[in-house]
Amino acid sequence: MKKSQLIKQLILEDFSNKFAALKHEVIVETSDEYHFSVTVISDAFDNNKLIERQRMIYSALGDKFATGEIHALSIKTFTTKEAN
Repeated sequence: MKKSQLIKQLILEDFSNKFAALKHEVIVETSDEYHFSVTVISDAFDNNKLIERQRMIYSALGDKFATGEIHALSIKTFTTKEAN
């Protein structure tokens, strides 16, 4: 499995487990499988500040940074209302 697919899977699984009643969309882009851009649209972000939203993403990815599986990550987060 490509790292970009793994990132998407980890985020979707984590958010689906924690926020089962909400819909989540995850878009992962990369040109080299080492540097990633992640866009997550979820109402789980409602009433959360930017830093809290980023922590939610990092939490979903677990130890992937410590192990070096993910080298660099750019994060964009939106609620459904913000995305539209």
